[in-house]
Amino acid sequence: MGLDFVEIVMEVEETFGMTFRSDEFGSIKTVGDFVSLIRSRIAAADTVACPSLSQFLRLRSLVRDVAGKPELRIRPSHRLQSTLSNDEIRGLWQSMHERLGIYPDTLRLPRYLRNTGLLIAFAIPIGSVWYSIAIDSFPLPLALLFSAFIAIFLILISAQFRSVPPKGWVTFGEVTRQLSGTIVASRNLHLKTDELILEKLRPIFSDILNMNPNAIVPSARLIEDLRVG
Repeated sequence: MGLDFVEIVMEVEETFGMTFRSDEFGSIKTVGDFVSLIRSRIAAADTVACPSLSQFLRLRSLVRDVAGKPELRIRPSHRLQSTLSNDEIRGLWQSMHERLGIYPDTLRLPRYLRNTGLLIAFAIPIGSVWYSIAIDSFPLPLALLFSAFIAIFLILISAQFRSVPPKGWVTFGEVTRQLSGTIVASRNLHLKTDELILEKLRPIFSDILNMNPNAIVPSARLIEDLRVG
């Protein structure tokens, strides 16, 4: 699956207030598979007792393991950055995928590093072009190629400095809500039948894939029929 599938998953998660687990992606082959999974999350919202509590306890256990602090006290309102070090936050992000089966949104660079990176990204190509034209006869294409290489290098090494939780993942309570979405849906809970869920899915698929909504039927295969890339 490619970027189309990523876009569809993100829109479905936003529309139904749910979160896909990594072990569920391999079982989604048709539109009907999406419908069935969503229906199970909506049904679970009526039957699962206090999913937030169970998920918060799972998160607390994971945080304590990552931080190496068995007695660490956290509350839903506590901010991750106020409780954990940068290394511990990065460890938590990796562990949420490995142990809880979800892909949290990507960590961001601290503001000062983002600003520094932008400054370097603009300064290097401008400086290279100026040097090529005004100081030396160094070929301009090579100067631009060098600038692109430096920019790619900075992007690659920036991963080890990402430690700022993105929007929706700032507090332990927000992370708990994301985890709860792997069990229950929190939006459009009135859509109890496959037909109603499918009607909600059709505009998502048709907008992203730029195709006739009538082609979005339960039996439609994502790759073979809808050309999801």
